[in-house]
Parts: sequence; C-alpha cells; structure tokens
Amino acid sequence: MKKDNKKTRKVSSNKKQVEKKKQNNKKLIKQLEKRKKKELKKKLKEIELNQKKEEKVQKKKIKRKLSQKEIEHNRKIKHNIRNLFLIALIITGIILFLLSPIFTIKNVEVEGNESISNEQIVSMLQLQNDTNLFKETRHSIAKKLMENAYIDTVKISRKLPSTLVVKVTERKVKFQLEFGSSYAYIDNEGNILEISTTQMENVRKISGYTTKEEDIKPGNRINDEDISRIEIVNRIIDSAESYGLQGKFTAINIEDNKDFIIYCEEEKKTIHFGDDTIIDTKMLYVKAIMEKEKENEGEIFVNMNLNNKNPYFKQKV
Repeated sequence: MKKDNKKTRKVSSNKKQVEKKKQNNKKLIKQLEKRKKKELKKKLKEIELNQKKEEKVQKKKIKRKLSQKEIEHNRKIKHNIRNLFLIALIITGIILFLLSPIFTIKNVEVEGNESISNEQIVSMLQLQNDTNLFKETRHSIAKKLMENAYIDTVKISRKLPSTLVVKVTERKVKFQLEFGSSYAYIDNEGNILEISTTQMENVRKISGYTTKEEDIKPGNRINDEDISRIEIVNRIIDSAESYGLQGKFTAINIEDNKDFIIYCEEEKKTIHFGDDTIIDTKMLYVKAIMEKEKENEGEIFVNMNLNNKNPYFKQKV
C-alpha cells in the first residue's frame, strides 16, 4: 500500500510539474506575443513617421516648384505688360503723328469722272480747311460720294503728305423715261440717275413703263417688271447695231411685252416688233423693209408668226 501511495504521489507531482511547464510556456508565449506586438507597433510608427517625412519633403518640393512657376509666370506677365505699354506708346505716337497738321488735306485728285465735275465731287466730300488725311475712313468718304446716283463705285487712296485720291466709276445714261413734262434719266440696269426738264439728245425715250411716279427719284430703281422689259430692249438695240441700224431707233414703248413698239423719227416709221423671240430674224426683216421703203412714211409689222405670215409695210395715207 505504501508503495502505491508513493507511486501516486510521484504521478501527481509530475502532473503538477507538467502543468507548471505549460503555464510557464503560455506565459512565455504571451510575453513573446506582447514583444512582437510592441515591435510591430514600433515598426508601424516608424513607417508612418517615414511616410509623413516623405510627404513633407514632397510637399516642400512641390511648393518650391510652384513658387518657381509662379515667379516665372509673374515675370512673363510683367514682361507682357511692359511690351503692351510700349506698343500702346508707339501706337499713340503714330496716331498723334498722323493727326498732325503735316497731313492736312491740301489737294484732291479725281479720276474716272465724266458726268460729274471735279468741283462737284470735292463739294460732296465736305472737307474742312483742317481736315486730316487720315481722320476719315475710306468707307465714310466713299459713302458721301455714293449718295450721288451717277456714282457706281468709289476707290479712295492717299498720297503723302497731303493729297487725297478719289477714283470713281460712273453710271451712264442709256434711256430717258417720259415723265410728265420732264425726263428721268436711267442707266441700262434701271437705276434712276436724274430728273430733268431737258430732253437729252441721242438718248432713246422709253414710254409705257409701270413704275409709279412717286417712286421715280434719283437713287431709286424702276420696278422689276420694267427692268425685265428694259433688258429685252437692250437685246433689241444690240441686234439693231449688229445690222447697222444704230441710231435709227429714237423711242420705244414697252407697255405690252408681247409687242414692243419702236419709233424711228428720222425715217418717219413705227415698228411693231412683237415679243423677244427670234430678235435677229425680225431685225433682218426690219432692215430690208426700211431700205426698200426709205422714202415712205408708215408702219413696219414683224410682230406675227413668221412661219405663217410675212412681215409687211403699211404706208401712211
């Protein structure tokens, strides 16, 4: 029995020792874990500190770069401001120089005018004694001249130091409208150039137009219907000139666009021309009849269908 008791005591003491060892091991493990955690924390702190340091360094670098860029940008701005100021000074100097009395207009050279005199053109410019050559723009000068219906285009140039050059192209009187007891001169595009009580020599009269009297003013145009009929008249006249009949037609009635009536005062003949078809063929007949009936007063009819009827002359009784 005693032996058994001894054995059990030994076993129990062994157990105790094993448990102690286990406990000690656990303590050691815990201590190791604590150390590791502390070391990890330290490392993490170090990493964080390093990161912060790097961030600070980077920020400083960025700030330095930004400050350099700002300095360069500011330098550029100052440089540009200085340049602009110099340019403004130069421009101001040039303007003051150009507006000085040296460039006061003393001469006006006029080119291309026929109907309008030099004096009229200079008067239209409304120049003062101290008008500067560069004070008014080319557009403003041209605008004043274009108020005259005879003037079609204007070109302005300058000859330094004091000469203004005005080159104009004029509209030419092609027809005259019978306008009550007066005459309205028009060009071949229907622009009304002048109203006059004087009948212009060697200029064909146009009657039978539809443009209203209140619209017949210098600077206006005759209406579209009359313009289209004037275009036909131009073609008729071109054909007449090609057959040597230039100057024979002294007046044309355009009231009926299917029968243009042409008056030849010198030959004492009236031509019923018809519409604007086969103009050259009809003109050939007109020429032949005029030559044949040279001594006779009367009417020439070419206003029919020439495939069915022949043109003819009706002598005045």
